[in-house]
Amino acid sequence: MLKNKIIKESVIRADGRYYGKRTGTIEKGAELHLLLFLPRVFSASAIRLIFSADGSGSPKTLGMTWTKVEGYLDIYECLIPALETGLYWYHFEIDTPTGKMFSRIENGRVSFTDDQAGCNSLQFTVYERRFKVPEFLKGGLIYQIFPDRFYRGADKRIPGHIRSVKEGLEKLASSDPVKKSYYLRDCDESYDNRIERSVILRDDWGGEPTWEKDRHGDILNNDFFGGNISGVREKLPYLKSMGVTCIYLNPVFEAYSNHRYDTGNYMKIDTLLGDEEEFRLLCREARAMGIAVMLDGVFNHTGDDSIYFNRYGSYSSIGAWGHADSKYRDWYEWKDDGDFNSWWGIKILPTTSKSSGGFRELLFGKNGVIRKWIRLGAAGWRLDVVDELPGPFLKELVKAAKTERSDAVILGEVWEDASNKVAYGVRRTYFQGEELDSVMNYPWKNAIISYLRDRNAEGLNATVTDICANYPPDVLSCLMNPLGTHDSVRVLTALAGPILGDADRSIKRSTVLDEYEYCEGIRLLKLAVLIQMLLPGVPSIYYGDEAGMEGYNDPFNRRCYPWGKENLKLREWFRALGRFRSENREFFGHADCEVLDKGEGSFSFRRAFGGKTMLCIVNRAKKDLELSLKYKWKAYESLADVKARGPEDVYAGTLEMAEDGKLKALIPADYGYILLMR
Repeated sequence: MLKNKIIKESVIRADGRYYGKRTGTIEKGAELHLLLFLPRVFSASAIRLIFSADGSGSPKTLGMTWTKVEGYLDIYECLIPALETGLYWYHFEIDTPTGKMFSRIENGRVSFTDDQAGCNSLQFTVYERRFKVPEFLKGGLIYQIFPDRFYRGADKRIPGHIRSVKEGLEKLASSDPVKKSYYLRDCDESYDNRIERSVILRDDWGGEPTWEKDRHGDILNNDFFGGNISGVREKLPYLKSMGVTCIYLNPVFEAYSNHRYDTGNYMKIDTLLGDEEEFRLLCREARAMGIAVMLDGVFNHTGDDSIYFNRYGSYSSIGAWGHADSKYRDWYEWKDDGDFNSWWGIKILPTTSKSSGGFRELLFGKNGVIRKWIRLGAAGWRLDVVDELPGPFLKELVKAAKTERSDAVILGEVWEDASNKVAYGVRRTYFQGEELDSVMNYPWKNAIISYLRDRNAEGLNATVTDICANYPPDVLSCLMNPLGTHDSVRVLTALAGPILGDADRSIKRSTVLDEYEYCEGIRLLKLAVLIQMLLPGVPSIYYGDEAGMEGYNDPFNRRCYPWGKENLKLREWFRALGRFRSENREFFGHADCEVLDKGEGSFSFRRAFGGKTMLCIVNRAKKDLELSLKYKWKAYESLADVKARGPEDVYAGTLEMAEDGKLKALIPADYGYILLMR
């Protein structure tokens, strides 16, 4: 327990030159000490801090006390007393000889305006940690696997896998000699409407995923390349060599489609992937190598072809579809006309009712979904579209997981700043102690790509500063930091390919990087990974990004891993950075972070912990960057191509002693970087 009078300091600089060391979170029982650095030119006669709880119309005012002068800045301070858990907002007002001025924040920096309408607020969160933090995630490295496309394991389940499906299934011939079609479920009804819902098992690993619509205008996602759980097990040594400490598996439960977000049965591993015993073996063997396994929890909807909904009669159950007396009926949301709500209007994904006692028991009961798979070896869950899960439902889910395993990890998919997320008109509270351990960090992903592609250093500086300030330390240390995912354009394409937006799939299929774009993309990806690996949180590699895979969004970002055809230099760059993290795991799991201004077009940050300090500078400016450093630094020179100057290489900076005895760093233009330790 924290005692009263524990102080956490937050430095707010309002000079427009620096980001400061702003703190936006405090643990319940602590007080927040605010220091405001204000240019003397304002000639302030009084400064007030106005703060209020989120949604409250009753702001409180605190006077700020002048402390001292530092250069051209006056320093003022005040103490915000201990508060209850929740989200709070604050801004500053100053009295000047020419009238009142009001603080505003833009691109991560605080300034003042005489236009009150232009005033906006900073935030801070008071939280209370009530569950054990997943320490096993801190300082580690996540590897995301789309199971069907990663690796086909030794049991070669195509087509021999059919032997494990119930006898009597009808085999359907295909006109394509490369493909074979089978209907995978036992069904007493006629197959009149089932032929087009057959499953295509492909023998051409690495072929183009099916992307064209059928004659009804649907994309069935029903072609399978045979990646499976035994394939992941076989590649555990490879993942270990990359520095991976956690595998994030896209859905593995029985489903009709290859992406498996249309769950058919939460209690069963999809037969194409393996079985319960193989999953247990994966978790056991991975754990022996220091690797955890995190599952994908998809609870906003099921598939319409599921044991619960059973729209096509594929199961023997009395499903919710067409049966008002089904025990599953209240598991779904129904309209007055008898139709059902579907997730984002996708008719194969009926929306689940989070208030249904039966559905909650399936998920959260003693032998329910959450606890069963943790019991079988999973380390926790990544929650799909978590902002659509009501607060009480989410807390019940977290409690079930933590009851089964006290340090189970619960990560949420949130595409924005999760500390102040509003979804469907409701403020979401994820970090107050009973909710998520952390989230997927899409803001940094997007900002890193924008910086490297468009040289938008200001945007990256602001985004990193805001997230570091707004997330509690434990949340920040477990932050899942991707550059690519199954829901986004491959990072190599995002960095160097044409921006196609909503272009037709046929255009996206045929658009590939030319030789110049590919080299440019590899260079930028190396810099992106450097930033990703060194910032707070846990970097997440989307399978194949380390091999140089490209492609636009689904299904072109879900091609098969190109075993034997990888970009080996790029992969070694990933591996070298993974090794660096492994060698300094405690540091990366706990070091703080401060964004620095080192020059236009550059992105610089410093991290420190346990007497060790790291400084990373990336230069995307069109001119070399030369810096004078105060301390004795040593350059880290163990990256894959630190001395190289080829068309796919990035350029390491150099250190030299100047005549005045100071250390000087030179970071080359465009693709330059330097990584320093002391």
